[in-house]
Amino acid sequence: MNSRKTCLFLAVATTLLATAASARHKTDAIVRVRVTGQDFSFFRPWEKKAPVSREGLGVVLEGNRVLVTGRLAMNATFAELEKIDTGEKMPAYVTHVDYAVNLALLEPALPSFLSDMRPWRLRTTSSIGDKPQAIQFEDNGLSIVTDGEIKRIELATYPLDVLTLLSYRMEISIARNVSSYTLPVAYRNRLIGLVMSYSSEDREAVLVPAPVIKHFLDDYDDGHYDGFPRAGFGFASLQDPQLRRYLGVPAQGDGVFISTIMPGSGADQAGVQEGDVLLAINEFTIDKFGEYTDPDFGHQSIAHLTTTRSHVGDSAMLHIVREGEHQYLLVKLESVPLAHYPIVPYILDKPAEFIIVGGLVIEELSGQYLNEWGSNWATKAPRRLVHYDQHQWDLFEPGERVVILSQVLSSAANIGFSSLNFLRIDSINGMEIRQLPDVAEALKTPIDGFHKISFDEFPSYIVLKADALEAENAQIQARYHLPMLQHIE
Repeated sequence: MNSRKTCLFLAVATTLLATAASARHKTDAIVRVRVTGQDFSFFRPWEKKAPVSREGLGVVLEGNRVLVTGRLAMNATFAELEKIDTGEKMPAYVTHVDYAVNLALLEPALPSFLSDMRPWRLRTTSSIGDKPQAIQFEDNGLSIVTDGEIKRIELATYPLDVLTLLSYRMEISIARNVSSYTLPVAYRNRLIGLVMSYSSEDREAVLVPAPVIKHFLDDYDDGHYDGFPRAGFGFASLQDPQLRRYLGVPAQGDGVFISTIMPGSGADQAGVQEGDVLLAINEFTIDKFGEYTDPDFGHQSIAHLTTTRSHVGDSAMLHIVREGEHQYLLVKLESVPLAHYPIVPYILDKPAEFIIVGGLVIEELSGQYLNEWGSNWATKAPRRLVHYDQHQWDLFEPGERVVILSQVLSSAANIGFSSLNFLRIDSINGMEIRQLPDVAEALKTPIDGFHKISFDEFPSYIVLKADALEAENAQIQARYHLPMLQHIE
């Protein structure tokens, strides 16, 4: 064999060995994850929907755990891990999930199951133009490695519409014959993110990026998961020269208009007001579009400063202008607990709460309830309910709930109003209804033998005869095969 052929042979052999080693490493670092989930019905809150099976690829991390998207783990009743190279299977438990950031951790029932796996490490900085690889596997274990390119790094609203966080948008043609709820993406043998959505038409994958994953893991590993913080204010672009002069800032320059303040938030407690002009956060200058220059990712929305780049308990110094006067306000960054929302954005892993009385199905309005109209619920759900959701911080106090008459199960007790639905309950028997437990309390004290249920729109009220309800409720429960008439945690 001459020297030229020898060099060519060695080059090919080296490439094949490197490819094999890379494929083996991927196999050693990834497991199949199969989940059986059973969602709860919110239109019929006394029952569950049919079970569904979901499958994805989980990334093995240090600490004997597997990282997947929260969507894969949603309402899980059973989870199983499978090694790709051997087919060995093991039941698993969902040990932690944050649906707001679409991430979850699983652990095998037998810890030694992952002992021969090589944990992946994160690459927490990426750049536009990087060409990472999405990793998939055929049923026979053959890897499918697809090259892509990061086209944009920007903030995006995550699936449950609670947080706006960093995301990578990657141009890629993902193999359509392999369905996955979790798809790892690697660059130079490190994990840079998990695919959380993919459009085959646009050839675009949106990733939960490594910085968000790292924040999630660091927060969990410190022994007390706090979630992702928020400053608690909304802002609008400030381009109008006349408005800028009116607000006391130069006609041309930096800064945005504070448009909303979340009641009880860090911004609210620090004294930030609607109409303030925000010029900087922690010495980062903010332009008139609400962006700053991030040291890792270039121009980004200021929301990145107060979410992924910060942790709950951190403080942010806001430089504002109010009526022409410069001020500095220290804002404590805090997470917004679900209990704080007037309309809870999601309710997962547990059933809806409800009360059925005289055939009236009474619930609290939630994001999960609205999602019964599908992903386009904002255009399909009743307009009054959408209005409540979109303006909840203006219409209701923190912790107050929107209690609604969801539907009426026809019976002799409700003749004449059995077609009513989607009405907000204002009071019962003169007692203001701010949460579902108030309904149970108010029903203890009828007025002149009747329960008067008042709404904030037509019809202004309906009545139920109190002494007939016990028998009517029993008949309704039997007729509609209801396992219970009330569920309040």
